[in-house]
Amino acid sequence: MVAGRLTLILLVLGWLAGPLAPFVRGQTKPLARTDSLQIDGWYARWQVHRDHGSDSSRFYAQRIYDWGITHKQPLVEARGLTCLAIDIRDKSDFTTSAALLQRALPIYERANFTEGIAGVNIGLALTYKRMADAQKITAISQKALLYAKRGLAMNQQLGNVGFIANAYNIVGIIQRDLKAFEEARQAYRSGLELLERAKINNVTLATLYGNLAQLSIIPDQQYDQAIIYLNKALTLNRGANRKANIEHNLRNLCEAYRQKKQYDQAIKYAEEALQFSYQINDPHRLFNTLGSAYKAHRDAGNFKQALKYLEDGKQIEDSLGRADKLQQITRLQAEFDNKRAHDLATIEAEKEEQIAGVRARLALQNTRSLAQVAADKDRDLLRIQTQADLAKAKSVAEIQARFTTRQKEADIRQLQDKNELQQRQLAGLALSVGLFVFLSALLSWQYRRIRENRTQIQHQAEQLRMLMRELHHRVKNNLAIVSGLLELQSNRLSDESAKRAFREGQQRVQAMSILHQRLYQTEAVTTIDMGDYITSLIESLMGAYGYTSETLQVEISVEKQEIDVDLAIPFGLILNELLTNAFKYALPNTSQPRLSVGLHRQSDGLTLCVADNGPGLDMTSWHRPGGSFGKRLIAALSDQIGGIVSVENHNGTQFLIRIPANEPLVSRAVARAA
Repeated sequence: MVAGRLTLILLVLGWLAGPLAPFVRGQTKPLARTDSLQIDGWYARWQVHRDHGSDSSRFYAQRIYDWGITHKQPLVEARGLTCLAIDIRDKSDFTTSAALLQRALPIYERANFTEGIAGVNIGLALTYKRMADAQKITAISQKALLYAKRGLAMNQQLGNVGFIANAYNIVGIIQRDLKAFEEARQAYRSGLELLERAKINNVTLATLYGNLAQLSIIPDQQYDQAIIYLNKALTLNRGANRKANIEHNLRNLCEAYRQKKQYDQAIKYAEEALQFSYQINDPHRLFNTLGSAYKAHRDAGNFKQALKYLEDGKQIEDSLGRADKLQQITRLQAEFDNKRAHDLATIEAEKEEQIAGVRARLALQNTRSLAQVAADKDRDLLRIQTQADLAKAKSVAEIQARFTTRQKEADIRQLQDKNELQQRQLAGLALSVGLFVFLSALLSWQYRRIRENRTQIQHQAEQLRMLMRELHHRVKNNLAIVSGLLELQSNRLSDESAKRAFREGQQRVQAMSILHQRLYQTEAVTTIDMGDYITSLIESLMGAYGYTSETLQVEISVEKQEIDVDLAIPFGLILNELLTNAFKYALPNTSQPRLSVGLHRQSDGLTLCVADNGPGLDMTSWHRPGGSFGKRLIAALSDQIGGIVSVENHNGTQFLIRIPANEPLVSRAVARAA
């Protein structure tokens, strides 16, 4: 991609200056003229500071938002949210930017404010487009395209030519990122025809010329037509002093002249583009411009300057990757802290509830014991009174008195036995409560120990995962530098066989570099997605040998998507050798070249199939001992992973490598070492 982000920053201003300017007219409550003028003044200052890359733009966006909240004006609030989202997107915090826009969208929908809804949809499209550029995820680009098409449909209902042309341009940019080049070209031309018919010369017209020029370069390779478009765009942008658009046009002119092998012109435009990139102070834009300058100086033979630009670009790429990782770590830490606080609060509430229950039961039992003591006292008093009465009446009814006395004594003994039983029950209850408290404390301590151990294990696992990804990242960067050095060294050689050997070595290094790049770009650090890896490797070799999707038919069939990294490394080198052999010896000798790669799971293991429709392989030469380095490398690596290599000539050459599943790679390596 010549310039993935294009002029998206200036396009945001073109989009939102239109839909946002009349927002005040759509308020649920009419605004006083002084308030409307004040808000428009803040918005104008926000645009000016943002055009110059000043952090002060955030201050005015915040003032618009705070005013809408304080005065209960929802559309002014949504306007402030949108401005804040754009400022935050410029700082590459795409997640927060998308969240702010999603907060503004329902406000406009409740007010049925179509211009605002269209503007937010376009803003979300640009945010997810930038996010897809940073993370290299196709699904995010498809999500951006969905929002862009929604914004286009709404602006077509409104009938504003400038807004419709802007929407077509953004749809075309995202289609181009998805490699749907014909759809992108149709979108650009639709927007261009609208503006030319209306005789409107604005930033969108210049941008459409520039984007059509990009398609003329890649994939059309119509460099003269691209230069015509770019000069039209550059004239419009220089007249309006749009620095970001000027830088983008200069960078594309550099690429067009480089493809035409007019290296002096390419270097001239590359150096001028670098001056504008440093003024704009956008790391993503500077990274792209350094890449163009590196290619121009490299092709012109200025290897020292080319290496300097390559190293500068690597530093910027690493800094952008570290910033994304830091944001992810901070967000995960916040989520973990919130969950831990919630769990602690839940445990504390359960503990308090249990303690309150125990206290209530003890209080109830204590009340019952006091009542029993009072009853015993009353009974004792009654007994004494009865004895006194019996003594007085002893002379009257001695027999009755004796009988009554014995009966009362029996009652007293029964009450004493009951009292002793209750005392023993109280003692047992106290012991049970103490045991319960002890067991509760023990269980609480064990729970804390288990939770601490689990947290420590999770933390160590996360650190190990991050270290592995950083290791793969550094290996990928080192391999990229080695590849660059091999390319620079090969350009100094005059011997074609030596240059060819250097290029083959560079391709092997690139095959391993792609593999390590896949490792650090995914969450899994021990497995490789072979579908993505095979696609990336074939695209890299197509570019190296001058093939495109129009000149080469490629078929890829992968059933086993993920394999272990220990198997993937020799696997990738074998695949690189087979593909390189096809590109060098088979495909150039056929009018309609076709290449197919398949990786299938069988009951007894994996099968790799690489086939072409070339003239076929000399089987006598293949079965002869020795041979080329590539042949020996395939044999050695196949033996390393326990694979069996077979070759067939049937409408071309077909290589089959079968890898048994019942013998792990590590076991085979240990056996060979023994």
